[in-house]
Amino acid sequence: MVSLTYSGSHNTGFQGTYNWDSRPFGTGLDANGNVINLADPSQVAYRNTWISNTTATQAYKPYPAWGSVNYDCNCIQSIYHSGTVSMEKRLSYGLTFLAFFTYQKGIQNAAGFGTENLYVPQTLGRGVTNLTQKFRFTSSMTYELPFGKGRHFMNHGRLMNWLLGGYSLAWNYSIWSPTPSGISYSGFSVVNPATGVLGPQQEYPSYEPGTFGAAYLVNDPALRSGWQDIGGNRFVQSGQNSMIGNCGTLTSNLANNCIMAAPSFTNGNVPANEWISRRIIAANISAYKDFPIKERVQAQIRFDFFNPFKWFNWGPPSTALANSNPIIFGTPGLNGESGASTEGGPPIMNLSFRVKF
Repeated sequence: MVSLTYSGSHNTGFQGTYNWDSRPFGTGLDANGNVINLADPSQVAYRNTWISNTTATQAYKPYPAWGSVNYDCNCIQSIYHSGTVSMEKRLSYGLTFLAFFTYQKGIQNAAGFGTENLYVPQTLGRGVTNLTQKFRFTSSMTYELPFGKGRHFMNHGRLMNWLLGGYSLAWNYSIWSPTPSGISYSGFSVVNPATGVLGPQQEYPSYEPGTFGAAYLVNDPALRSGWQDIGGNRFVQSGQNSMIGNCGTLTSNLANNCIMAAPSFTNGNVPANEWISRRIIAANISAYKDFPIKERVQAQIRFDFFNPFKWFNWGPPSTALANSNPIIFGTPGLNGESGASTEGGPPIMNLSFRVKF
Protein backbone atom coordinates (compact mmCIF):
# COMPACT_ATOMS: atom_id res chain seq x y z
CA MET A 1 0.00 0.00 0.00
CA VAL A 2 1.39 3.38 -1.02
CA SER A 3 0.11 6.68 0.37
CA LEU A 4 0.91 10.34 -0.19
CA THR A 5 0.49 12.97 2.52
CA TYR A 6 0.90 16.73 2.52
CA SER A 7 1.08 18.76 5.72
CA GLY A 8 1.22 22.52 5.84
CA SER A 9 0.69 25.25 8.37
CA HIS A 10 0.84 29.02 8.59
CA ASN A 11 1.21 30.36 12.11
CA THR A 12 0.93 34.01 13.04
CA GLY A 13 1.26 36.01 16.21
CA PHE A 14 4.45 34.52 17.64
CA GLN A 15 6.43 36.75 19.94
CA GLY A 16 9.06 39.04 18.47
CA THR A 17 10.93 42.14 19.61
CA TYR A 18 11.46 45.62 18.18
CA ASN A 19 13.76 48.34 19.47
CA TRP A 20 12.09 51.72 19.70
CA ASP A 21 15.45 53.33 20.36
CA SER A 22 16.51 52.95 16.71
CA ARG A 23 17.22 54.98 13.62
CA PRO A 24 17.23 54.43 9.83
CA PHE A 25 20.26 52.86 8.20
CA GLY A 26 23.05 55.22 7.14
CA THR A 27 21.86 58.34 8.94
CA GLY A 28 23.42 60.51 11.64
CA LEU A 29 23.77 64.05 12.98
CA ASP A 30 25.98 66.76 11.60
CA ALA A 31 27.88 69.23 13.78
CA ASN A 32 24.76 71.40 14.04
CA GLY A 33 22.51 68.56 15.18
CA ASN A 34 20.77 68.12 11.83
CA VAL A 35 19.95 64.64 10.47
CA ILE A 36 22.08 63.87 7.43
CA ASN A 37 22.66 60.98 5.03
CA LEU A 38 26.02 59.53 6.01
CA ALA A 39 26.07 57.40 2.87
CA ASP A 40 26.45 60.54 0.76
CA PRO A 41 29.97 60.57 -0.72
CA SER A 42 30.44 64.11 0.54
CA GLN A 43 30.07 62.86 4.13
CA VAL A 44 32.76 60.14 3.99
CA ALA A 45 35.31 61.98 6.12
CA TYR A 46 32.74 63.21 8.64
CA ARG A 47 31.18 59.73 8.94
CA ASN A 48 34.58 58.26 9.78
CA THR A 49 34.85 60.64 12.75
CA TRP A 50 31.21 60.50 13.82
CA ILE A 51 30.88 56.71 14.27
CA SER A 52 33.91 56.65 16.57
CA ASN A 53 32.45 59.35 18.83
CA THR A 54 30.22 57.46 21.27
CA THR A 55 28.84 60.71 22.71
CA ALA A 56 27.67 61.82 19.26
CA THR A 57 26.19 58.46 18.31
CA GLN A 58 24.37 58.16 21.65
CA ALA A 59 22.90 61.63 21.22
CA TYR A 60 21.29 60.60 17.91
CA LYS A 61 19.09 58.02 19.60
CA PRO A 62 15.41 58.87 20.16
CA TYR A 63 16.02 58.09 23.86
CA PRO A 64 19.68 59.02 24.41
CA ALA A 65 19.69 58.02 28.07
CA TRP A 66 18.89 54.40 27.26
CA GLY A 67 20.83 51.61 25.64
CA SER A 68 17.73 50.18 23.97
CA VAL A 69 13.97 50.33 24.43
CA ASN A 70 12.61 46.93 23.44
CA TYR A 71 8.98 45.97 23.25
CA ASP A 72 7.39 42.64 22.54
CA CYS A 73 5.08 42.21 19.61
CA ASN A 74 2.99 39.41 18.13
CA CYS A 75 4.67 39.92 14.79
CA ILE A 76 6.44 36.67 13.92
CA GLN A 77 5.02 34.34 11.29
CA SER A 78 6.13 30.84 10.44
CA ILE A 79 5.27 28.61 7.50
CA TYR A 80 5.74 24.87 7.28
CA HIS A 81 5.39 22.54 4.28
CA SER A 82 6.05 18.81 4.11
CA GLY A 83 5.27 15.95 1.77
CA THR A 84 5.49 12.29 2.73
CA VAL A 85 5.47 9.14 0.63
CA SER A 86 4.89 5.99 2.65
CA MET A 87 4.81 2.34 1.62
CA GLU A 88 3.52 -0.49 3.77
CA LYS A 89 3.30 -4.23 3.31
CA ARG A 90 1.16 -6.06 5.80
CA LEU A 91 2.15 -9.50 6.98
CA SER A 92 2.11 -12.18 4.30
CA TYR A 93 4.55 -14.99 3.60
CA GLY A 94 6.26 -14.01 6.83
CA LEU A 95 7.24 -10.54 5.59
CA THR A 96 6.06 -7.12 6.71
CA PHE A 97 7.67 -3.70 6.18
CA LEU A 98 7.00 0.00 6.49
CA ALA A 99 8.97 2.80 4.81
CA PHE A 100 8.40 6.51 4.43
CA PHE A 101 10.21 9.50 2.96
CA THR A 102 9.49 13.06 4.11
CA TYR A 103 10.66 16.26 2.44
CA GLN A 104 10.02 19.41 4.44
CA LYS A 105 10.83 23.06 4.96
CA GLY A 106 10.08 25.57 7.68
CA ILE A 107 10.29 29.33 7.10
CA GLN A 108 10.15 32.13 9.62
CA ASN A 109 10.13 35.89 9.15
CA ALA A 110 12.14 36.89 12.23
CA ALA A 111 15.03 39.02 11.08
CA GLY A 112 17.69 37.69 13.42
CA PHE A 113 20.45 39.72 11.74
CA GLY A 114 21.56 42.11 14.48
CA THR A 115 19.20 44.73 15.91
CA GLU A 116 15.60 44.58 14.75
CA ASN A 117 14.34 48.11 14.63
CA LEU A 118 11.40 50.15 13.49
CA TYR A 119 12.93 50.87 10.11
CA VAL A 120 13.39 47.32 8.88
CA PRO A 121 10.40 45.06 8.17
CA GLN A 122 10.89 41.68 9.81
CA THR A 123 10.06 40.02 6.50
CA LEU A 124 13.49 41.18 5.37
CA GLY A 125 15.01 38.44 7.50
CA ARG A 126 12.73 35.67 6.27
CA GLY A 127 14.64 32.42 6.19
CA VAL A 128 14.74 28.72 6.99
CA THR A 129 14.12 27.86 10.63
CA ASN A 130 16.85 26.21 12.66
CA LEU A 131 14.56 23.22 13.32
CA THR A 132 14.14 22.26 9.66
CA GLN A 133 15.28 18.79 8.64
CA LYS A 134 15.21 18.85 4.85
CA PHE A 135 14.53 15.16 4.33
CA ARG A 136 14.15 11.92 6.26
CA PHE A 137 13.83 8.34 5.07
CA THR A 138 13.02 5.63 7.59
CA SER A 139 12.28 1.97 7.00
CA SER A 140 11.70 -1.13 9.10
CA MET A 141 11.15 -4.76 8.17
CA THR A 142 10.48 -8.04 9.93
CA TYR A 143 10.75 -11.44 8.27
CA GLU A 144 9.84 -14.80 9.75
CA LEU A 145 12.44 -17.25 8.48
CA PRO A 146 10.65 -20.17 6.75
CA PHE A 147 12.04 -22.85 9.06
CA GLY A 148 10.28 -24.66 11.88
CA LYS A 149 6.84 -25.64 13.05
CA GLY A 150 4.05 -24.15 10.94
CA ARG A 151 6.50 -22.83 8.33
CA HIS A 152 7.53 -23.95 4.88
CA PHE A 153 10.67 -25.91 5.75
CA MET A 154 11.46 -28.25 8.66
CA ASN A 155 7.80 -28.40 9.64
CA HIS A 156 8.39 -31.50 11.74
CA GLY A 157 10.63 -32.73 14.49
CA ARG A 158 10.41 -31.21 17.94
CA LEU A 159 14.16 -31.04 18.51
CA MET A 160 14.95 -29.49 15.11
CA ASN A 161 12.22 -26.92 15.61
CA TRP A 162 13.58 -26.12 19.08
CA LEU A 163 17.13 -25.61 17.78
CA LEU A 164 16.71 -24.16 14.28
CA GLY A 165 13.07 -23.19 13.76
CA GLY A 166 10.92 -20.22 14.62
CA TYR A 167 13.49 -17.44 14.15
CA SER A 168 12.67 -13.98 12.81
CA LEU A 169 14.78 -11.13 11.45
CA ALA A 170 14.24 -7.41 11.99
CA TRP A 171 15.94 -4.69 9.96
CA ASN A 172 15.89 -0.91 10.44
CA TYR A 173 17.47 1.71 8.17
CA SER A 174 17.29 5.51 8.30
CA ILE A 175 18.93 8.41 6.51
CA TRP A 176 18.16 12.07 7.13
CA SER A 177 19.58 15.56 6.98
CA PRO A 178 20.54 17.36 10.21
CA THR A 179 19.22 20.77 11.13
CA PRO A 180 20.84 23.69 9.26
CA SER A 181 23.52 26.04 10.53
CA GLY A 182 24.76 29.48 9.65
CA ILE A 183 27.67 30.71 7.53
CA SER A 184 29.96 33.38 8.95
CA TYR A 185 33.34 34.99 8.49
CA SER A 186 35.74 36.94 10.67
CA GLY A 187 39.02 38.81 10.65
CA PHE A 188 38.73 40.51 7.26
CA SER A 189 40.34 43.90 6.73
CA VAL A 190 38.80 46.29 4.21
CA VAL A 191 39.72 49.68 2.84
CA ASN A 192 38.69 52.58 5.02
CA PRO A 193 36.72 54.79 2.60
CA ALA A 194 37.99 57.97 4.29
CA THR A 195 41.71 57.16 4.61
CA GLY A 196 42.25 54.47 1.96
CA VAL A 197 44.02 52.30 4.54
CA LEU A 198 43.25 48.67 5.28
CA GLY A 199 41.54 48.16 8.62
CA PRO A 200 38.63 46.49 10.39
CA GLN A 201 35.21 46.72 8.80
CA GLN A 202 33.31 49.79 9.95
CA GLU A 203 29.61 49.74 10.64
CA TYR A 204 26.92 52.18 11.61
CA PRO A 205 25.82 52.17 15.27
CA SER A 206 24.08 48.99 16.40
CA TYR A 207 20.74 50.78 16.80
CA GLU A 208 20.62 51.13 13.02
CA PRO A 209 19.60 48.09 10.91
CA GLY A 210 21.87 45.04 11.04
CA THR A 211 24.39 44.34 8.31
CA PHE A 212 23.39 40.77 7.45
CA GLY A 213 26.81 39.39 8.26
CA ALA A 214 28.63 42.23 6.48
CA ALA A 215 29.47 39.72 3.75
CA TYR A 216 28.15 38.59 0.39
CA LEU A 217 27.19 34.99 -0.26
CA VAL A 218 28.42 34.44 -3.80
CA ASN A 219 27.76 30.68 -4.00
CA ASP A 220 26.15 28.20 -1.64
CA PRO A 221 28.84 25.90 -0.22
CA ALA A 222 28.37 22.30 -1.40
CA LEU A 223 29.78 18.97 -0.29
CA ARG A 224 32.46 17.64 -2.60
CA SER A 225 32.43 14.19 -4.14
CA GLY A 226 34.05 11.78 -1.69
CA TRP A 227 33.51 14.14 1.23
CA GLN A 228 33.85 11.23 3.69
CA ASP A 229 37.60 11.14 3.04
CA ILE A 230 39.13 13.84 5.25
CA GLY A 231 42.66 12.54 4.81
CA GLY A 232 45.04 10.66 7.03
CA ASN A 233 45.68 13.46 9.53
CA ARG A 234 42.23 13.50 11.11
CA PHE A 235 43.45 14.54 14.58
CA VAL A 236 44.85 17.88 13.37
CA GLN A 237 42.08 20.06 11.96
CA SER A 238 44.39 22.11 9.73
CA GLY A 239 45.57 18.84 8.16
CA GLN A 240 42.09 17.59 7.27
CA ASN A 241 40.61 17.69 3.79
CA SER A 242 37.72 20.12 3.50
CA MET A 243 34.32 18.49 3.06
CA ILE A 244 33.24 21.48 0.95
CA GLY A 245 34.39 21.32 -2.64
CA ASN A 246 33.28 24.45 -4.48
CA CYS A 247 34.61 27.36 -2.40
CA GLY A 248 38.27 27.20 -3.39
CA THR A 249 41.05 28.99 -1.57
CA LEU A 250 40.76 32.38 0.11
CA THR A 251 42.22 35.55 -1.32
CA SER A 252 43.22 37.28 1.91
CA ASN A 253 40.86 40.07 3.00
CA LEU A 254 38.73 39.60 -0.08
CA ALA A 255 36.88 36.35 -0.79
CA ASN A 256 36.85 32.72 -1.74
CA ASN A 257 34.41 31.35 -4.32
CA CYS A 258 31.54 31.35 -1.81
CA ILE A 259 31.95 34.26 0.62
CA MET A 260 33.09 37.82 -0.11
CA ALA A 261 33.77 40.52 2.45
CA ALA A 262 31.43 43.48 2.10
CA PRO A 263 32.88 47.02 2.15
CA SER A 264 32.45 49.07 5.30
CA PHE A 265 29.00 50.57 5.88
CA THR A 266 27.43 48.08 3.48
CA ASN A 267 24.71 45.53 4.04
CA GLY A 268 25.62 41.95 3.18
CA ASN A 269 23.25 39.23 2.04
CA VAL A 270 24.18 36.14 4.10
CA PRO A 271 20.92 34.50 5.24
CA ALA A 272 20.46 32.57 8.46
CA ASN A 273 20.61 28.76 8.50
CA GLU A 274 21.92 28.56 4.95
CA TRP A 275 24.15 25.50 5.33
CA ILE A 276 22.73 21.97 5.42
CA SER A 277 25.38 19.47 6.40
CA ARG A 278 25.89 15.93 5.09
CA ARG A 279 23.35 13.21 5.74
CA ILE A 280 23.15 11.10 8.89
CA ILE A 281 22.78 7.38 8.27
CA ALA A 282 21.98 4.47 10.56
CA ALA A 283 21.10 0.78 10.43
CA ASN A 284 20.68 -2.16 12.76
CA ILE A 285 19.65 -5.80 12.43
CA SER A 286 18.21 -8.26 14.93
CA ALA A 287 17.44 -11.97 15.06
CA TYR A 288 15.15 -13.40 17.71
CA LYS A 289 13.06 -16.39 18.68
CA ASP A 290 10.20 -16.80 21.14
CA PHE A 291 9.91 -19.95 23.26
CA PRO A 292 6.52 -20.70 24.86
CA ILE A 293 6.85 -21.80 28.48
CA LYS A 294 3.26 -21.52 29.64
CA GLU A 295 0.14 -19.94 28.21
CA ARG A 296 1.04 -16.49 29.52
CA VAL A 297 4.79 -16.86 29.86
CA GLN A 298 7.27 -16.75 27.00
CA ALA A 299 11.03 -16.62 26.78
CA GLN A 300 12.95 -14.89 24.02
CA ILE A 301 16.52 -15.18 22.87
CA ARG A 302 17.63 -12.15 20.87
CA PHE A 303 20.73 -11.01 19.00
CA ASP A 304 21.07 -7.30 18.09
CA PHE A 305 23.75 -5.85 15.83
CA PHE A 306 23.95 -2.05 15.82
CA ASN A 307 25.78 -0.21 13.02
CA PRO A 308 26.86 -3.44 11.24
CA PHE A 309 28.42 -1.51 8.32
CA LYS A 310 30.57 0.72 10.56
CA TRP A 311 28.98 3.90 9.21
CA PHE A 312 30.45 7.06 10.74
CA ASN A 313 28.49 10.27 10.92
CA TRP A 314 30.95 13.16 10.90
CA GLY A 315 30.21 16.21 12.99
CA PRO A 316 29.21 19.32 11.03
CA PRO A 317 32.10 21.01 9.22
CA SER A 318 33.22 24.49 10.16
CA THR A 319 31.31 27.08 8.15
CA ALA A 320 33.06 30.02 9.81
CA LEU A 321 35.56 31.45 7.34
CA ALA A 322 38.40 33.05 9.31
CA ASN A 323 40.82 35.24 7.36
CA SER A 324 43.62 34.23 9.75
CA ASN A 325 43.04 30.48 9.36
CA PRO A 326 40.98 29.79 6.21
CA ILE A 327 42.33 26.26 5.77
CA ILE A 328 39.93 24.86 8.39
CA PHE A 329 36.84 26.08 6.51
CA GLY A 330 34.76 23.00 5.69
CA THR A 331 36.67 20.60 7.96
CA PRO A 332 34.87 18.59 10.68
CA GLY A 333 37.54 19.26 13.28
CA LEU A 334 37.90 17.10 16.36
CA ASN A 335 34.22 16.97 17.25
CA GLY A 336 33.90 13.26 16.51
CA GLU A 337 30.48 12.13 15.43
CA SER A 338 27.49 14.33 14.82
CA GLY A 339 25.69 15.59 17.90
CA ALA A 340 22.45 15.55 15.88
CA SER A 341 22.14 11.79 16.34
CA THR A 342 22.98 8.99 18.73
CA GLU A 343 23.49 6.69 15.76
CA GLY A 344 26.91 5.60 14.55
CA GLY A 345 29.90 4.82 16.66
CA PRO A 346 31.60 1.44 16.80
CA PRO A 347 29.53 -1.64 15.90
CA ILE A 348 27.87 -3.17 18.96
CA MET A 349 26.52 -6.72 19.31
CA ASN A 350 24.17 -7.72 22.11
CA LEU A 351 23.00 -11.24 22.95
CA SER A 352 20.14 -11.31 25.45
CA PHE A 353 17.64 -13.69 27.03
CA ARG A 354 14.28 -12.36 28.14
CA VAL A 355 11.22 -13.71 29.87
CA LYS A 356 7.88 -12.08 29.00
CA PHE A 357 4.71 -12.55 31.00
